[in-house]
Amino acid sequence: MATINTRSAKGVLTTFFGTKATVAILIVTASLSFGIGCTVGVVPEILSDRYARLDHAYDGPSCSDWDDNVMPVPCKNGADDAQASSAIGTLVLNAFTLFCNPVVGSWSDLHGRRIPIIFGMFIATLPPLVLVLMQIIPSMSPVWYYSAISSVGLINYMSIMFAAISDVVPDRVRAPCFAIMLAGWNSGFALGPSFPLLLNHFHVSILSLVLVTLAFLFSCLFFPETRPQTIEASSTTTEETPAPRESWNGCRAIVDFITKPFQKAAILNRSTMLRMLTVGSFFSSMVFSTDANLVVFYVESHLNVKDKDISRMFLVMGCLGIIMSGFLLQPFVLCMGEKGLLVASFVSGTLHNFLYGVSKDKKGIFAALCLSQFTKLNFPMLSSIASKGASKSEQGQLQGSLFSINALAAGAGPMLMQLVYDKTKSSIGPGTMFVFAAFLYLIGTVAVACIPIETSIDDDESPQSSTPNLEEPLPLLVPTEASSVDEELPNEDQ
Repeated sequence: MATINTRSAKGVLTTFFGTKATVAILIVTASLSFGIGCTVGVVPEILSDRYARLDHAYDGPSCSDWDDNVMPVPCKNGADDAQASSAIGTLVLNAFTLFCNPVVGSWSDLHGRRIPIIFGMFIATLPPLVLVLMQIIPSMSPVWYYSAISSVGLINYMSIMFAAISDVVPDRVRAPCFAIMLAGWNSGFALGPSFPLLLNHFHVSILSLVLVTLAFLFSCLFFPETRPQTIEASSTTTEETPAPRESWNGCRAIVDFITKPFQKAAILNRSTMLRMLTVGSFFSSMVFSTDANLVVFYVESHLNVKDKDISRMFLVMGCLGIIMSGFLLQPFVLCMGEKGLLVASFVSGTLHNFLYGVSKDKKGIFAALCLSQFTKLNFPMLSSIASKGASKSEQGQLQGSLFSINALAAGAGPMLMQLVYDKTKSSIGPGTMFVFAAFLYLIGTVAVACIPIETSIDDDESPQSSTPNLEEPLPLLVPTEASSVDEELPNEDQ
């Protein structure tokens, strides 16, 4: 078993680092995550202070200088406004993703991944640019920042990157290859939040803009096309013949715009496995979006956690994330199977959100953040298992549709939790929203536990698919002497 594990790990690393596209994706995601991560602790403070000054007539020192028990009322109101605006911004972002992602993913199946990724990277430069401008222009409203954040949903670069990886690696090593990419993503969130310990808010914002811009420039110059040539050759014969030109019908155009994403997302209804996986992913995304957008606001407002505390927490949390994604995911898969690991990660999500809700000090939040890194393993597992439900020519549509459904959940999650927070913060307690989030994660746990272990796609479930038996057994992906990872390594750089 030790020999098999060693060969498996070597095959995964050879596959990932022997392919130009996956290495380029790793570099882009690492630079992007460093750019985003270095401002994760300062954005709530900047926006809360700006709301306090513009909307609540505050004119004292920075709100971040006050401890929670003596913080002026305008600063507390500004923090609540920033938290609520973050939830609304997330809703708009994910509404864009819901309608645009299936179409963009399907377009990338026909025309390639490179152009959507470049445009997605360009849009990603807008939030750090606005953050810098806000600190130059004191009267600039935080609405500009949330508008820039929302625009990122127009092209979800992560789903296109997952599809690009699916293009160039064999399916049996997709989960660990996805995890290596996420390890690069976590590296930015591990080290990035430490920069505020050395730099002030403005200089950190400048650094964030530089790093995200570098990610954009690198994708323009070095990101290769990954769409397989065989698909490119066949797509010219399989694309639908253009309909005769008709006079423009505004109502029909609007209806087509609204319904086309849902038509593309119908791929997720192809089989029982994809349906149950989509349900689990929906609840996971609903809670994950809440954690990503509201936890920092919550702990800074109610548990007296400052940006320097956030930096230390994210350093430890990010290092754990790198270890989990980069080194432990494949051994976990070999020991527990893909489905077993997926269920375990959902159980972890239930527990760490419950800890968020009941913790009364920094230690409890720190423990929950550490546990959340095991929870995040469900992200590559969901995409890896889903990728087996579609052929190579449908990977962009599948990943785009899955991210689209997740966007619907991610938009609704923070809004729902904000509603729970508003109704319970003065009675039961502000942490109630996270206890409710733990309940939602429990529902997702039941859904993924019901994913069929061994199924196949019937002809009547996917009449448009010509690839049989796309759903493979989920429990164990252990390479044997007769079927090793090395057998499916790509022979040429993509």
